[in-house]
Amino acid sequence: MDHKSHDQILPLNISDEGENTKKNMSLNISCGGSMMFGAGSLEPKQASTTAPDKKNSMIGVLFILVTCCLLTIGHTICKYLSIYSPYIKGNDISFFMGIFNFSFNLIYGLKYGISMNVLSFDFKVKLALLARMSAGFANNLVLVFAISRLPLSKSVIIFSLNPICCATLAFFFLKEDIAKTTIACFFGAAVGIYFLTLNRESDNKSGTISGYIAAITSIWLLGSIFIFGRVLALLKVHATVVCMCLGLSFMVPSLIASLFIDDVLHFNQYTTSDLCILTVFGFLSSVWITCMYLATKYAQASFISPILNLENVFTVFIDMFFFHYHFTGTDFLGMSILAACICIPIVRNYLNS
Repeated sequence: MDHKSHDQILPLNISDEGENTKKNMSLNISCGGSMMFGAGSLEPKQASTTAPDKKNSMIGVLFILVTCCLLTIGHTICKYLSIYSPYIKGNDISFFMGIFNFSFNLIYGLKYGISMNVLSFDFKVKLALLARMSAGFANNLVLVFAISRLPLSKSVIIFSLNPICCATLAFFFLKEDIAKTTIACFFGAAVGIYFLTLNRESDNKSGTISGYIAAITSIWLLGSIFIFGRVLALLKVHATVVCMCLGLSFMVPSLIASLFIDDVLHFNQYTTSDLCILTVFGFLSSVWITCMYLATKYAQASFISPILNLENVFTVFIDMFFFHYHFTGTDFLGMSILAACICIPIVRNYLNS
């Protein structure tokens, strides 16, 4: 389950919208995404004029579902490259994510008069941006270390617990209300993912203490990614600003490392096919990172973070159709439990709204 570098291959990273809402409240997500980012007025602006929703909106659910779908496609691309272009590593993928997220959002922001000068922002905004970038970068490093020292099935199960960490952080730092049924569903989802891993290929690793420590650290970092995203949304920071900064956090470390370490980036080995695939991946990453951040504008962090585990379900279907994965009864059981544990809080929220 090519999983969980949500900031690097994943990773996540993340963008909010917010701005120019008096004319753009219709949320028209089409035609170049101008409404997604809130483009309109050409006067420079730093943040949105509309605060994030205090309640959990179904629009937030929609954005995180789009994120799940695009992440599944992105992880499938990574799996394809690992099979047919093994010289392409995580640093190459992170670099392309960085290029697209940085350049696309910078050009977009300048075109529509959005203030992209981060140094001119309030101290709280700069601190939140730095924290979000640092959490994503640190999570990438810890995640790779954990995966290299744990069996895939165990690492995936541990990573699936990140909504619990996110909810804990959200409860203490953002004062979000967490229902008891939601907490129960967090653990239920982990059980569902356990069943999904039973039919996966085993890699003979017994697991090390350092691997478990790294995995546990990673889920706290992954949970904090949603928290910092929500904080930036509450501060009404524009989506393009956040995505641009995240692009830098993906791209710059790989560039710096390539100056001192050989075999970090592999430009000379890319084929035309590789470039096309990486270009598609980079574009998709800019969309899912944006959607992931927009989700934090319309819903609380503790509400949307568990939905990201649906990617495990989507991955099973992708593996069946493209990688000849044999679907079993444990897969069906795991998918059913996971889907139920994700849907229950959503339905409960909808009925109470």
